[in-house]
Amino acid sequence: VGDLATPGFAPVLNTAYNNSATPGTVTPFPTVFGYDQARIATATSNYNAFDKGWFSPGSTADAMTPTRGYTVNAPATATPIDFVGTFNTGAQNSGALSRGTDADAGWQLLGNPYPAPLDWSTVTAAQRPGMDAAMYVYQPTGQYTGTYRTYANGVGASPLIAAGAGYFARVSTAGGSGSVNLTNANRVTTFGGQPTFGRGTADVRPQLQLQVAGAGLTDLTHLYFEAGATAALDAEYDAPKLPNTTGLNLASLVGQQAVAINGLPTLAGTRETVIPLTLAAPAAGSFTFSVPMLANFGGTTVWLRDALTGTQQQLVAGGSYQFTLATALSGTGRFALAFRPTGALAAATALDAANVRVFPNPAHGRFTVLLPPVADQRAVQAELLNTLGQTVTTRTIGLTAAGARAEFETSALAKGVYMLRLTAGSRTLTQRVVVE
Repeated sequence: VGDLATPGFAPVLNTAYNNSATPGTVTPFPTVFGYDQARIATATSNYNAFDKGWFSPGSTADAMTPTRGYTVNAPATATPIDFVGTFNTGAQNSGALSRGTDADAGWQLLGNPYPAPLDWSTVTAAQRPGMDAAMYVYQPTGQYTGTYRTYANGVGASPLIAAGAGYFARVSTAGGSGSVNLTNANRVTTFGGQPTFGRGTADVRPQLQLQVAGAGLTDLTHLYFEAGATAALDAEYDAPKLPNTTGLNLASLVGQQAVAINGLPTLAGTRETVIPLTLAAPAAGSFTFSVPMLANFGGTTVWLRDALTGTQQQLVAGGSYQFTLATALSGTGRFALAFRPTGALAAATALDAANVRVFPNPAHGRFTVLLPPVADQRAVQAELLNTLGQTVTTRTIGLTAAGARAEFETSALAKGVYMLRLTAGSRTLTQRVVVE
């Protein structure tokens, strides 16, 4: 760790950070960190679960291990850091990597051990047993802010990890283990401009890149369709979302899991596929969705649904959609994507979690329910129940050919978790609602 010292920068270590209940207030604040997912289960602090994994090394004499990653907060004015020694070459193995049972466990901060870019697209599944297919490179935008560049299964901005760069990867199974085993074949050896990476042939998979921009920030999410992928979370096709420290975060949802890259089964039949989006911003304001890429959908049209306004807009490559967020979290639950094959009905006809929208959730004063039309039904019975199973609100929501939109006041309710039970004929759906 001491080798990080250079004119204009001296590493700051402070192990008091590792055991503090309020690590953000520790003085002096460390400038060098490692990451240990096991700390999520043991560290007691006011940090969120993922951030509990950061720790300060104990001494400048601590060895920086090849294949492991570190984060260093050095000023741009410092002299570039140099290292003296023998370049790593040949097999570079991470050793056993573990995953605890906590929901946010399993993330491993690894490092490119070679004096050349590492091409993640060449790392085969056999080289990363027990690991997700995705990798994440942090791209700083300020001293403590940045975004994660994500890549998995040929989808993402770039599979390259620069020489000397760290990256995150995740053990797939809770309570399980994995490893990353690299060879010289995973290095980029072409000097200068890099060739096209990925599958080596034209990618014919239907793909959508959706970007959000506002407050001087941007974030990007990817969706694609491929045989073998499922609607559930797939380690080889999906990339769970690592939240950006900028506060602007756009993702699609697989169940309740936010994902940066969403691999979905091949579009088939004539039924519309609806994918919910989740969006959080650092503050209220004006924002814009744009479409950097929309390709290979054939006769399938792609629509952006805005549950707040009740509108939907067909997406095209290069197109945009402007909107306003009244609060930082008012985008969560508001937007969804609809993939509509040729001949599909524009409206869904099932009362299920994919077609019912509840937003904002958590609710502050009120929440809105957006319902699809339900075959042979003209109304939905809605009940809001507290944790004791007592009904606190009940109402009948009339359905039209376009569904329905209803608002529920929560200002008079105690803070806590409630269940919204919706019934249409023999169909019943229960949604969890948090009141804050």
